[in-house]
Amino acid sequence: MCRLLEEPEADPLGIGPLDRYTGPVEFNNNIKDIIEHAHYLKHQAAQAGALNLLLRPNSIGSVPNPADIDRAFLLIAVEHYDDELRMPGIYAKRLKREMHSIWD
Repeated sequence: MCRLLEEPEADPLGIGPLDRYTGPVEFNNNIKDIIEHAHYLKHQAAQAGALNLLLRPNSIGSVPNPADIDRAFLLIAVEHYDDELRMPGIYAKRLKREMHSIWD
């Protein structure tokens, strides 16, 4: 009987775990509509002039961080979906409850 001296190679192609190729793509596709809605909202705000008002310097001369502005549009988009869709909110509550011990 012949026995291998070494364990068989777990990654014979040398490409590493496939999760980094398959996992994020599916997640991104699932949330793509929210991101597209945030882009649409930002476009609407620019057309209406609301974005220009927000980007004006405040009384001490500082302007908002562009990343904060983009995140604000994302928050608004998520709020719109929260109003329309019930199940993501239910799942979010359950996830928060389950992740509470990790996040604290």
